[in-house]
Amino acid sequence: MQLPFLKTKDKQKNFFLSLLIKPDRVGAILFEEINSKLFILSTNEIDTGGDTAKLSGEELLSAADKVISFVEGKLPEGAEVDKTIFSVPYYWVSEASGPEGLRPGGGKIRQEYLDKLKRICKDLGLVPIGYIVSIEAIVASLQQSEGAPVSGIFIEITRDKILLYVVRAGKIIEEKQSETEESIIKTSEKLLQEVQSVDVLPSKIILLDYKDASGVQQEFLSHQWQKEIPFLHLPQVMILERGFENEAIINGVATQMELEVLHNVRAPRSDEETQGEKLEQVGAQDFGFVKDGREDGGQRTEDSAQKTEDRENIQKDDVSEKLEPIKEKSKDDEEPNIS
Repeated sequence: MQLPFLKTKDKQKNFFLSLLIKPDRVGAILFEEINSKLFILSTNEIDTGGDTAKLSGEELLSAADKVISFVEGKLPEGAEVDKTIFSVPYYWVSEASGPEGLRPGGGKIRQEYLDKLKRICKDLGLVPIGYIVSIEAIVASLQQSEGAPVSGIFIEITRDKILLYVVRAGKIIEEKQSETEESIIKTSEKLLQEVQSVDVLPSKIILLDYKDASGVQQEFLSHQWQKEIPFLHLPQVMILERGFENEAIINGVATQMELEVLHNVRAPRSDEETQGEKLEQVGAQDFGFVKDGREDGGQRTEDSAQKTEDRENIQKDDVSEKLEPIKEKSKDDEEPNIS
Protein backbone atom coordinates (compact mmCIF):
# COMPACT_ATOMS: atom_id res chain seq x y z
CA MET A 1 0.00 0.00 0.00
CA GLN A 2 1.36 3.41 -0.93
CA LEU A 3 1.40 5.84 1.96
CA PRO A 4 -0.42 9.18 1.33
CA PHE A 5 2.71 11.27 1.80
CA LEU A 6 4.54 9.20 -0.83
CA LYS A 7 1.98 9.81 -3.57
CA THR A 8 3.37 11.63 -6.57
CA LYS A 9 1.56 14.89 -7.24
CA ASP A 10 0.27 15.03 -10.81
CA LYS A 11 1.71 17.83 -12.86
CA GLN A 12 -0.93 20.34 -13.87
CA LYS A 13 -1.08 20.67 -17.65
CA ASN A 14 -2.79 23.35 -19.68
CA PHE A 15 -2.83 23.64 -23.45
CA PHE A 16 -3.03 26.87 -25.44
CA LEU A 17 -3.23 27.83 -29.09
CA SER A 18 -1.76 30.82 -30.84
CA LEU A 19 -3.45 31.54 -34.16
CA LEU A 20 -1.16 33.66 -36.36
CA ILE A 21 -2.80 35.75 -39.05
CA LYS A 22 -0.14 37.22 -41.33
CA PRO A 23 -0.57 39.36 -44.45
CA ASP A 24 -0.63 36.30 -46.74
CA ARG A 25 -0.27 33.30 -44.44
CA VAL A 26 -2.10 31.71 -41.52
CA GLY A 27 -0.32 29.67 -38.86
CA ALA A 28 -0.94 27.95 -35.56
CA ILE A 29 1.26 27.14 -32.58
CA LEU A 30 0.25 24.63 -29.94
CA PHE A 31 1.92 24.93 -26.58
CA GLU A 32 1.58 23.33 -23.20
CA GLU A 33 1.98 24.84 -19.75
CA ILE A 34 3.47 22.53 -17.15
CA ASN A 35 4.12 23.99 -13.71
CA SER A 36 4.60 27.55 -14.99
CA LYS A 37 6.78 26.46 -17.90
CA LEU A 38 5.81 26.72 -21.56
CA PHE A 39 6.62 23.89 -23.95
CA ILE A 40 6.08 24.13 -27.71
CA LEU A 41 4.36 21.01 -29.05
CA SER A 42 3.71 21.81 -32.71
CA THR A 43 3.62 24.56 -35.34
CA ASN A 44 2.07 24.74 -38.78
CA GLU A 45 1.62 27.43 -41.42
CA ILE A 46 -0.03 27.61 -44.85
CA ASP A 47 -0.01 30.08 -47.70
CA THR A 48 -3.50 31.52 -48.19
CA GLY A 49 -2.79 32.42 -51.82
CA GLY A 50 -3.64 36.07 -51.26
CA ASP A 51 -4.07 38.93 -48.80
CA THR A 52 -5.67 37.60 -45.59
CA ALA A 53 -7.42 40.94 -45.13
CA LYS A 54 -9.35 40.28 -48.34
CA LEU A 55 -10.36 36.71 -47.52
CA SER A 56 -14.02 36.04 -46.84
CA GLY A 57 -15.00 34.86 -43.38
CA GLU A 58 -15.40 31.32 -44.69
CA GLU A 59 -11.99 31.34 -46.40
CA LEU A 60 -10.22 32.58 -43.27
CA LEU A 61 -12.13 30.01 -41.20
CA SER A 62 -10.99 27.26 -43.56
CA ALA A 63 -7.35 28.31 -43.26
CA ALA A 64 -7.58 28.52 -39.46
CA ASP A 65 -9.23 25.09 -39.30
CA LYS A 66 -6.47 23.50 -41.38
CA VAL A 67 -3.55 24.75 -39.30
CA ILE A 68 -5.30 24.15 -35.97
CA SER A 69 -6.27 20.63 -37.07
CA PHE A 70 -2.63 19.89 -37.85
CA VAL A 71 -1.21 21.04 -34.50
CA GLU A 72 -4.04 19.37 -32.56
CA GLY A 73 -2.67 16.09 -33.84
CA LYS A 74 0.16 16.53 -31.31
CA LEU A 75 -2.17 16.67 -28.31
CA PRO A 76 -1.97 13.76 -25.87
CA GLU A 77 -4.80 11.27 -26.17
CA GLY A 78 -7.96 12.63 -24.61
CA ALA A 79 -6.62 16.19 -24.28
CA GLU A 80 -8.38 19.20 -25.76
CA VAL A 81 -7.42 22.81 -26.37
CA ASP A 82 -9.62 25.87 -26.79
CA LYS A 83 -7.88 28.83 -25.11
CA THR A 84 -6.47 30.94 -27.93
CA ILE A 85 -4.22 33.97 -28.30
CA PHE A 86 -4.49 35.66 -31.69
CA SER A 87 -1.60 37.30 -33.50
CA VAL A 88 -2.81 39.84 -36.05
CA PRO A 89 -1.26 42.23 -38.56
CA TYR A 90 -0.66 45.81 -37.50
CA TYR A 91 -3.29 47.25 -39.82
CA TRP A 92 -6.00 44.99 -38.35
CA VAL A 93 -6.00 47.18 -35.25
CA SER A 94 -7.39 50.71 -35.08
CA GLU A 95 -4.98 53.54 -34.40
CA ALA A 96 -5.07 55.97 -31.51
CA SER A 97 -3.05 59.17 -31.47
CA GLY A 98 -0.53 59.72 -28.70
CA PRO A 99 3.07 60.76 -28.01
CA GLU A 100 4.32 57.22 -27.38
CA GLY A 101 3.31 55.73 -30.71
CA LEU A 102 0.26 55.13 -32.83
CA ARG A 103 -1.51 52.94 -30.29
CA PRO A 104 -0.34 53.74 -26.74
CA GLY A 105 -2.00 51.31 -24.37
CA GLY A 106 -3.35 49.18 -27.21
CA GLY A 107 -6.06 49.76 -29.79
CA LYS A 108 -9.07 47.72 -30.83
CA ILE A 109 -9.33 45.16 -33.62
CA ARG A 110 -11.26 46.74 -36.48
CA GLN A 111 -14.85 45.56 -36.68
CA GLU A 112 -14.54 44.01 -40.14
CA TYR A 113 -11.75 41.73 -38.89
CA LEU A 114 -13.25 41.23 -35.45
CA ASP A 115 -16.36 39.73 -37.05
CA LYS A 116 -14.19 37.14 -38.83
CA LEU A 117 -12.38 36.24 -35.61
CA LYS A 118 -15.72 35.89 -33.82
CA ARG A 119 -16.81 33.38 -36.44
CA ILE A 120 -13.57 31.41 -36.05
CA CYS A 121 -14.11 31.27 -32.28
CA LYS A 122 -17.73 30.21 -32.64
CA ASP A 123 -17.31 27.59 -35.36
CA LEU A 124 -14.08 26.04 -34.03
CA GLY A 125 -15.02 26.22 -30.35
CA LEU A 126 -12.16 28.53 -29.38
CA VAL A 127 -12.06 30.68 -26.25
CA PRO A 128 -10.13 33.93 -26.96
CA ILE A 129 -7.90 35.17 -24.15
CA GLY A 130 -6.25 38.09 -25.93
CA TYR A 131 -4.31 39.17 -28.97
CA ILE A 132 -0.86 40.36 -29.96
CA VAL A 133 0.15 42.55 -32.90
CA SER A 134 2.89 40.57 -34.65
CA ILE A 135 5.20 43.45 -35.61
CA GLU A 136 5.01 44.87 -32.09
CA ALA A 137 5.97 41.47 -30.68
CA ILE A 138 8.93 41.35 -33.09
CA VAL A 139 10.15 44.80 -32.06
CA ALA A 140 9.80 43.96 -28.37
CA SER A 141 11.63 40.64 -28.74
CA LEU A 142 14.45 42.22 -30.76
CA GLN A 143 14.76 44.95 -28.18
CA GLN A 144 14.94 42.38 -25.41
CA SER A 145 17.64 40.36 -27.20
CA GLU A 146 19.73 43.46 -27.97
CA GLY A 147 19.26 44.93 -24.51
CA ALA A 148 18.56 48.43 -25.83
CA PRO A 149 15.69 50.38 -27.45
CA VAL A 150 15.36 49.49 -31.13
CA SER A 151 15.23 52.05 -33.93
CA GLY A 152 14.97 51.06 -37.57
CA ILE A 153 12.82 50.60 -40.63
CA PHE A 154 11.09 47.22 -40.64
CA ILE A 155 10.00 46.02 -44.08
CA GLU A 156 7.57 43.14 -44.60
CA ILE A 157 7.33 41.75 -48.14
CA THR A 158 4.35 39.69 -49.27
CA ARG A 159 3.33 38.28 -52.63
CA ASP A 160 1.96 41.60 -53.89
CA LYS A 161 2.39 44.13 -51.11
CA ILE A 162 5.11 45.98 -49.18
CA LEU A 163 4.53 46.99 -45.56
CA LEU A 164 6.91 49.46 -43.91
CA TYR A 165 7.15 50.35 -40.21
CA VAL A 166 9.24 53.21 -38.83
CA VAL A 167 10.39 52.35 -35.31
CA ARG A 168 12.09 54.79 -32.96
CA ALA A 169 13.21 53.85 -29.45
CA GLY A 170 11.09 50.70 -29.52
CA LYS A 171 7.89 52.44 -30.63
CA ILE A 172 6.20 52.17 -34.01
CA ILE A 173 5.67 55.79 -34.98
CA GLU A 174 4.51 55.36 -38.57
CA GLU A 175 3.24 52.62 -40.88
CA LYS A 176 3.03 52.67 -44.66
CA GLN A 177 1.93 50.04 -47.16
CA SER A 178 1.49 49.75 -50.89
CA GLU A 179 0.91 47.22 -53.62
CA THR A 180 4.23 46.21 -55.18
CA GLU A 181 4.57 48.26 -58.34
CA GLU A 182 7.73 48.31 -60.46
CA SER A 183 9.88 46.37 -57.99
CA ILE A 184 10.38 45.77 -54.28
CA ILE A 185 13.15 48.37 -54.04
CA LYS A 186 11.22 51.01 -56.00
CA THR A 187 8.05 50.49 -53.95
CA SER A 188 10.04 50.65 -50.71
CA GLU A 189 11.71 53.85 -51.87
CA LYS A 190 8.32 55.35 -52.66
CA LEU A 191 7.03 54.48 -49.18
CA LEU A 192 10.13 55.98 -47.55
CA GLN A 193 9.50 59.23 -49.38
CA GLU A 194 6.03 59.36 -47.83
CA VAL A 195 7.27 59.10 -44.23
CA GLN A 196 6.45 62.28 -42.31
CA SER A 197 7.02 61.40 -38.66
CA VAL A 198 10.80 61.96 -38.63
CA ASP A 199 13.20 64.43 -40.23
CA VAL A 200 16.00 61.83 -40.38
CA LEU A 201 15.28 58.16 -41.03
CA PRO A 202 16.95 55.44 -38.92
CA SER A 203 19.99 54.07 -40.75
CA LYS A 204 18.99 50.46 -40.27
CA ILE A 205 16.62 48.42 -42.43
CA ILE A 206 15.30 45.15 -41.04
CA LEU A 207 13.78 42.72 -43.54
CA LEU A 208 11.20 40.33 -42.14
CA ASP A 209 11.12 36.69 -43.20
CA TYR A 210 10.81 36.40 -46.99
CA LYS A 211 11.73 33.57 -49.35
CA ASP A 212 14.30 35.69 -51.24
CA ALA A 213 15.34 37.92 -48.35
CA SER A 214 19.08 37.55 -49.07
CA GLY A 215 18.59 38.69 -52.67
CA VAL A 216 16.52 41.67 -51.54
CA GLN A 217 19.18 42.47 -48.94
CA GLN A 218 21.88 42.69 -51.62
CA GLU A 219 19.64 44.84 -53.77
CA PHE A 220 19.05 47.25 -50.88
CA LEU A 221 22.76 47.39 -50.00
CA SER A 222 23.80 48.27 -53.54
CA HIS A 223 20.95 50.69 -54.21
CA GLN A 224 21.63 54.39 -54.71
CA TRP A 225 18.97 56.05 -52.59
CA GLN A 226 17.36 59.23 -53.84
CA LYS A 227 18.52 62.42 -52.12
CA GLU A 228 14.95 63.18 -51.06
CA ILE A 229 15.03 60.19 -48.69
CA PRO A 230 16.49 61.55 -45.42
CA PHE A 231 19.06 58.91 -44.47
CA LEU A 232 21.94 60.38 -42.48
CA HIS A 233 24.22 57.81 -44.10
CA LEU A 234 23.91 54.63 -46.16
CA PRO A 235 21.68 52.27 -44.16
CA GLN A 236 22.77 48.85 -43.03
CA VAL A 237 20.40 46.05 -43.98
CA MET A 238 19.76 42.99 -41.82
CA ILE A 239 17.43 39.99 -42.15
CA LEU A 240 15.39 38.52 -39.33
CA GLU A 241 15.97 34.79 -39.29
CA ARG A 242 13.19 32.45 -40.27
CA GLY A 243 10.98 31.62 -37.30
CA PHE A 244 11.87 34.79 -35.36
CA GLU A 245 8.28 36.09 -35.58
CA ASN A 246 6.85 32.89 -34.06
CA GLU A 247 9.47 32.94 -31.33
CA ALA A 248 8.72 36.60 -30.62
CA ILE A 249 5.01 35.89 -30.28
CA ILE A 250 5.51 32.94 -27.94
CA ASN A 251 8.09 34.78 -25.85
CA GLY A 252 5.73 37.73 -25.61
CA VAL A 253 2.85 35.54 -24.48
CA ALA A 254 5.10 33.75 -21.98
CA THR A 255 6.33 37.04 -20.55
CA GLN A 256 2.85 38.42 -20.02
CA MET A 257 1.63 35.09 -18.55
CA GLU A 258 4.72 34.98 -16.31
CA LEU A 259 5.85 31.66 -17.76
CA GLU A 260 9.24 30.35 -18.87
CA VAL A 261 9.72 29.01 -22.40
CA LEU A 262 11.52 25.67 -22.26
CA HIS A 263 12.96 25.94 -25.77
CA ASN A 264 12.83 28.17 -28.83
CA VAL A 265 9.94 27.95 -31.24
CA ARG A 266 10.60 25.89 -34.34
CA ALA A 267 10.04 27.61 -37.67
CA PRO A 268 6.81 26.57 -39.37
CA ARG A 269 6.99 23.92 -42.07
CA SER A 270 7.85 25.16 -45.52
CA ASP A 271 5.51 24.97 -48.51
CA GLU A 272 7.44 21.95 -49.79
CA GLU A 273 6.93 20.14 -46.49
CA THR A 274 3.19 20.86 -46.60
CA GLN A 275 3.16 19.61 -50.20
CA GLY A 276 2.33 23.05 -51.54
CA GLU A 277 -1.02 23.14 -49.77
CA LYS A 278 -3.01 26.24 -50.70
CA LEU A 279 -6.19 27.58 -49.21
CA GLU A 280 -9.29 26.04 -50.75
CA GLN A 281 -12.87 27.15 -50.21
CA VAL A 282 -14.88 24.39 -48.54
CA GLY A 283 -18.27 24.06 -46.96
CA ALA A 284 -18.98 24.14 -43.24
CA GLN A 285 -19.40 20.35 -43.22
CA ASP A 286 -15.74 19.99 -44.24
CA PHE A 287 -14.31 21.75 -41.18
CA GLY A 288 -12.76 18.64 -39.59
CA PHE A 289 -10.02 18.11 -37.04
CA VAL A 290 -7.08 15.72 -36.88
CA LYS A 291 -7.66 12.86 -34.47
CA ASP A 292 -4.80 10.58 -33.42
CA GLY A 293 -2.66 12.05 -36.20
CA ARG A 294 -5.22 11.22 -38.97
CA GLU A 295 -7.85 13.32 -40.68
CA ASP A 296 -11.41 12.14 -40.08
CA GLY A 297 -12.47 12.89 -43.64
CA GLY A 298 -13.65 16.37 -42.76
CA GLN A 299 -16.37 15.05 -40.41
CA ARG A 300 -16.21 15.36 -36.65
CA THR A 301 -17.14 12.31 -34.63
CA GLU A 302 -20.35 12.42 -32.57
CA ASP A 303 -18.33 12.52 -29.35
CA SER A 304 -16.24 15.43 -30.62
CA ALA A 305 -19.32 17.31 -31.75
CA GLN A 306 -20.98 16.77 -28.37
CA LYS A 307 -17.88 18.01 -26.56
CA THR A 308 -17.92 21.14 -28.67
CA GLU A 309 -21.59 21.71 -27.82
CA ASP A 310 -20.85 21.22 -24.12
CA ARG A 311 -18.18 23.91 -24.13
CA GLU A 312 -18.96 27.38 -22.87
CA ASN A 313 -21.35 29.09 -25.27
CA ILE A 314 -19.37 32.03 -26.62
CA GLN A 315 -21.64 35.00 -27.23
CA LYS A 316 -20.58 37.81 -29.56
CA ASP A 317 -20.22 40.37 -26.79
CA ASP A 318 -18.05 37.95 -24.78
CA VAL A 319 -15.68 37.46 -27.72
CA SER A 320 -15.35 41.22 -28.17
CA GLU A 321 -14.41 41.62 -24.52
CA LYS A 322 -11.86 38.82 -24.64
CA LEU A 323 -10.23 39.95 -27.88
CA GLU A 324 -8.26 42.63 -26.07
CA PRO A 325 -4.50 43.18 -26.35
CA ILE A 326 -2.33 41.24 -23.95
CA LYS A 327 -1.82 43.85 -21.25
CA GLU A 328 1.55 45.44 -20.65
CA LYS A 329 3.10 45.13 -17.24
CA SER A 330 4.02 48.19 -15.23
CA LYS A 331 7.15 50.08 -16.19
CA ASP A 332 8.76 48.96 -12.94
CA ASP A 333 8.72 45.38 -14.26
CA GLU A 334 10.85 46.49 -17.23
CA GLU A 335 9.08 44.08 -19.56
CA PRO A 336 8.84 44.81 -23.30
CA ASN A 337 5.52 46.15 -24.60
CA ILE A 338 3.89 43.72 -27.03
CA SER A 339 0.38 45.17 -27.10
